[in-house]
Amino acid sequence: MRASLPCDRAVACVSSRRVNTARVTGIVHDAKRRGQGQAHVSLDTALVEFRTLRNPRLGRSRFGAFEARATIGFPIPHPEKAMRTTGFFILMYLLGAAPAFAQQDPEPDWTEYIYLDRGFAIQFPAPPTITAGMLESVLFDGLTTSVYSAEFDHVIYRMTVVDLSDRPDAGANILNELGFNMVREGTLLFTTFPRVYNNEQSVFGVTLVADLPDGSRTRTTLYYRSGMLYRADAIVLPSRGDMDMAIPSRFDQTLRFPPDGRFD
Repeated sequence: MRASLPCDRAVACVSSRRVNTARVTGIVHDAKRRGQGQAHVSLDTALVEFRTLRNPRLGRSRFGAFEARATIGFPIPHPEKAMRTTGFFILMYLLGAAPAFAQQDPEPDWTEYIYLDRGFAIQFPAPPTITAGMLESVLFDGLTTSVYSAEFDHVIYRMTVVDLSDRPDAGANILNELGFNMVREGTLLFTTFPRVYNNEQSVFGVTLVADLPDGSRTRTTLYYRSGMLYRADAIVLPSRGDMDMAIPSRFDQTLRFPPDGRFD
């Protein structure tokens, strides 16, 4: 049964539902002129006709829900206000999501760098810097090194090359000395014996994983080939937090020794 109210009360009720009062008043008076009564007008009819007037392409059937809601007293939000409310919630969602996107880990740019003068190629997640240094050894003094290093996401990637071409018989002994010192300095967790290439081209090495006293964890791989000693270190710093991350293992596994006919 439709609700029938006096004209002034119909206008007031429709206005309380945030519908434009002036437009509804016009509809009420128009209804009176069409003979719907001098003192009463159907409230839900006024609502439906008002909505239809705002968009003539919409029929009354589209507003059955509005009609029912008006009859039982549910508020009908103004379309412009509903749009503003929706936009507000979308904006708040984007502002809340922005810090989460900003906190995502950066993506590494693994790129191979080839050093033919040192006989090796390896991938770094960021452009490396090249410095010179000295190798500490009880066997020989004055062993110079070339160090290629980059830091990314609290992990230091470092490749150290020692030219032993004038001491070719000392290569295996110095390699074992480096492994011995590493075990003494930290707590050994893992040992394996990797290789580069297959068959008669194979170059074998040793990989050591250890926790160091400063709280870092290092993965060190050692090779000796053609008078050159190679040491690949991936050092996970304490600031990284995740000591078990698998990414550092990629570093030494990209090592190769050109010219090998693959990319050069």
